[in-house]
Amino acid sequence: MNKGILFFVFTLALAIPAVANEEARICQGFLPPNNMSYPVVAGPAAAMAKAKFDEVLDRVQATYGPIIRQMGGTLKIGRKWTDPTVNAYADRNGSTWEIVMFGGFARHPAVTPDGFMAVACHELGHHIGGAPKFGSDWASVEGESDYWANLKCLRRIFESDDNKKIVDAMTDVDPIAVRDCKAQFTSQQDEYVCIRAVMAAKSLAIVLAEDSPGPAPKLDTPDKSEVNQTNGNHPAGQCRLDTLFEASLCKVPFAQDVSQSTYKTGTCYTPNDTRGARSRCWFKPN
Repeated sequence: MNKGILFFVFTLALAIPAVANEEARICQGFLPPNNMSYPVVAGPAAAMAKAKFDEVLDRVQATYGPIIRQMGGTLKIGRKWTDPTVNAYADRNGSTWEIVMFGGFARHPAVTPDGFMAVACHELGHHIGGAPKFGSDWASVEGESDYWANLKCLRRIFESDDNKKIVDAMTDVDPIAVRDCKAQFTSQQDEYVCIRAVMAAKSLAIVLAEDSPGPAPKLDTPDKSEVNQTNGNHPAGQCRLDTLFEASLCKVPFAQDVSQSTYKTGTCYTPNDTRGARSRCWFKPN
């Protein structure tokens, strides 16, 4: 073999790991690249302490680590507490299914611990949120990851909490969340899980507004646009809030799993589902 061919083979061998890693990193972030930054601040000015940051992620790990293990993966949560970045992302490397959470997101002054948990759930949703996906790749699209976060993940984690007590202690519960959750659910447990999940989503509205032009998304200003084909990228901020809101209102139990091949299983999708379906501002059936 001449020296030119040897050099080519050696160079190709060096390049393979980088290419494989790039293919695994399908999900570029909960948000598109942005300039927001919240460094570690000590004392009363701190929006979220590291102990709360770890507590939220510990609950996600304890709840979904065993589930992902049954699916053939190992859940790894990267905890970048000192990093000021306002973002999060999902990645895969063989059987290691990773979500990476940045302290800057947790320290955003508008983001509550439940809101931060919703972000972690979104990243988990890329791994197990089901169809629709990025073509034949492993990852659920952005809108589906939003939908699964409030449809399944938050509900499962909140299940054992005294959700009425938690909601009653909130000082700024949106009356629209209360009205719509009460109208949708008959059991008190389901009603208060719904309210809590909607308020988690609402705490992300300002972050979504900073990433999107226009006013901050609100529960009573839904995006009424309809796409001609499913948008796999990040929908606009209002569209994302709508998706999280509607997912919280879906009556399908969290224990009914979604499918990795069809969007219909375990979700609200029929014409009879007047509430709880995926928002048409990013999703097109079939």
